[in-house]
Formats: sequence, C-alpha cells, structure tokens
Amino acid sequence: MIGSRDALKNRNCYLKNRVFKLVLCSLVYFFFGSGAVYGAEITKINQKKRAAMINGGSDDGFDKGAKICFFEGKKKVACGVVVKTKSNKAIVKIKAGNFEGLRKGMKASTGKGGRKGGGSFSVKGFYLYTAMTPVVFNQINYVPTPGSGTTPDAVWEPGKKISSSQVGGGAEFDIPIGGSFAISPGFHYRKLSYPQPVENDYEVDKMQPFVKSSGTPSSMGGYLNAYYVATSSSSFRLDLGMGIDYEMSSLSFRANLVDDDAGTETEMVNVTSKANAISARLVGNGTLLLASSFGLIFGVNALVPLTVSSSFSATIEDRHIATDDESLAIAQSDLKNALGHKKNSFGLEIMAGLRLLF
Repeated sequence: MIGSRDALKNRNCYLKNRVFKLVLCSLVYFFFGSGAVYGAEITKINQKKRAAMINGGSDDGFDKGAKICFFEGKKKVACGVVVKTKSNKAIVKIKAGNFEGLRKGMKASTGKGGRKGGGSFSVKGFYLYTAMTPVVFNQINYVPTPGSGTTPDAVWEPGKKISSSQVGGGAEFDIPIGGSFAISPGFHYRKLSYPQPVENDYEVDKMQPFVKSSGTPSSMGGYLNAYYVATSSSSFRLDLGMGIDYEMSSLSFRANLVDDDAGTETEMVNVTSKANAISARLVGNGTLLLASSFGLIFGVNALVPLTVSSSFSATIEDRHIATDDESLAIAQSDLKNALGHKKNSFGLEIMAGLRLLF
C-alpha cells in the first residue's frame, strides 16, 4: 500500500509538472509568437471597388469590421475596413489615405479606431464569486480532556472546511499584442468567512472554563492571462485563454480560555498561518457590448493549483499540554494539521462586471 501511495503521489507531481510546462510554453507562444498578423500582405488590388485582398483572414485576427492599415516600411499609406473574410484571406475596403499608392506585398496590420475588436486596450472591473478556492483551511474545535492534567492526545480537531468565497472582486487590464491576441495582468481578492466565535468545552462535563476561538482569514493575489479573441462582432465578443495565478492566503487564529464565574479570559493559542499558491488558469469570458466602448462582462475561470509555499507559527499556553519542547512541538504539529491550511485540488471562479474599451 505504501508503494502504491508513493507511486500515485509521484504521478500527481508528474502531471502537475506537465501542466505547468504546458501553460508556460503556451504563454511564451502568446507573448512572442502571436504577432504574425502583422506579416499579412496585399495579394490583389481591385481598382474599381477600391479594395485590397490580403493573405490573412479570421484565423489571424482580421475579422469582418476590423480596421486595417497598410504600410510601406514604417509609413502608413492607406486604411480601410474588412468587408469580407475567410480563414486565410480577407478583403479590405479602402476608406482613407492614398489608394493609388497601394502595391502588392505591402504589409497589413490592425489599426486603431473603428470597431473595438481584438486589438483594443480595455479595463475590466468585476465581482468575483469563488465556488472553490485554490487554497483551503478548516474551522477547528477544541477536544475537551477528561481531567485537569496533561494529555498526550491531540486537543484540536478539524471541523468545517472553508473552501468558497461569496464576496470578492478584482480588476484586469487587456493589452493587445497583435491581431486577436492580448496579455492581461490583473489582481483579485476574496472575502473568506470563519465562524465567529466557536465555543468548546475545556474539560469533559464541565461548563466552566470553556474555550472560545476565532479566526481572521484573508486572500488576495495577482495573475497574468494570455487571451485569444475566439469570436467578435459589434455586439458580442468571446475571449478564451490561459495564464498563471499567484494566491496569497493568510489566517490568524486565536483561542482564549474563558471563565465566566471567575470573570477571566486568558490567551491559550495564537497562530499565524500563510499559504501562497501558484496555479494554472484556464479562462473564458464574454462581453455584451452596449456601446462601441462599453459592455457587460461575465466569465468562468478554472484554476489548477500546482505548488504551494507555507509558513506556520504558534504560541501555546495550555495546562493540558506539557511544557517540555517535545510536547509543545507535537501540540504545534497537531494544531497545524487540524487547520489544514493547504492548496486545494481544484479552483473555480465566476465573474461578472463592467468592461471599458479604448
């Protein structure tokens, strides 16, 4: 059984490394290999219709309605709008500039202005509901002992798992890098809840004193997405992509020994736990354009936690715990295991908000 568990663990590590490499290679392609749209050239000129055919189409980001400009070196010669497109070619109707100056072989690229498509800078602000957080922890409960002496057993046990967030938000900035591609740095935060406070018996069959505990969790982070505009029109666009997410999760936990009869409250436990996770992101969002530069956005993001770095510190003053170093180390380990502050197997976000296109 031990061998099979080790094999399964090694396989999980192998798969996560494969996912990380796949995302990294894909991002490199998006950042450095997606500018081919600027290599599209004029293949045919129709003098009568004042139109030019290029060898780049919808697969390259030259969608119907997009503004296209033609260059001779760095000099802009003429600009127009795509009126017809196929996967590997498009027809551009010239609207401005020197039509007579166009020549076969001139470079074409998406220009500024016109329809707000894949080549436009945009800002998103959104509400974030997290059905599954990439980092989780447990509410914990004190286990009452049968007497007032010390115990070798664990005195904390895990309770409800905290793995979702109903309140959150963030912002994202789309930066076009050519045609239908964009890179998008962003940040997010999640409001996490911990039942306040939790009360447990300190000793079996005794009402006083009792243990009162509470936690203060927080979560925030940043990410970098690479997007491809899968479809775009004057009223709707769909963006698909992938990226890397960095989540910073922290939890402050405190437990006090309260005796209402004596009117006392003393600190038993004070914990600071941190878990920072790196996750792969698979993202998809749609924008309902209410105007040429304004729209409503909604989307779903899946996260695959790849690795986590954590830190844990605790002070313990509990008369049920012996004061020697070994007993205190065991008590700290039991407390850490009960909190279970670690990466989740999967994460899922749902977002809705506003988008401004420039």
